[in-house]
Amino acid sequence: MRISLPSSVCSRLDTPSRSTLRKRIQALLKDDIIRIGTLVDPSVIGLQVLAVLLIKARPGNIKTAAAKLTALPEISNLIVSAGSHDMIAYANFRDPRHMSAFTNDQAGQITGVVRVEAVIVLGIKKISFSLLSLGLQPFEDNGSDIYKK
Repeated sequence: MRISLPSSVCSRLDTPSRSTLRKRIQALLKDDIIRIGTLVDPSVIGLQVLAVLLIKARPGNIKTAAAKLTALPEISNLIVSAGSHDMIAYANFRDPRHMSAFTNDQAGQITGVVRVEAVIVLGIKKISFSLLSLGLQPFEDNGSDIYKK
């Protein structure tokens, strides 16, 4: 991947040259320390409602339900959690009707899912990629843990 860097970036980072900075970035990319990606604003593509889905599953069905939930295009992030909810998902919808149909007719009908509670997001004050900064990455489940470090 070719990286174009303005010289102002080098001076702000106290790096001697663009080529030095480019090599450092390439090494970080190669070692999977950093990743470069694209974020799409869901509202631009017609998804006006962001919701947090609080999901309860039957014991023994969490992994299977999680696999089915992650296959649904509305769900952008799925976290398996401990506590009163087994999973927490972030999902995008066209409108409240779409969200209601999704929670009742799709997510709510997955084998092992007991309850899906939708909380509509009214505003976002902070977005952080803390899972990435903690070094946690999703991986194929081998029967042990949800995340590898």
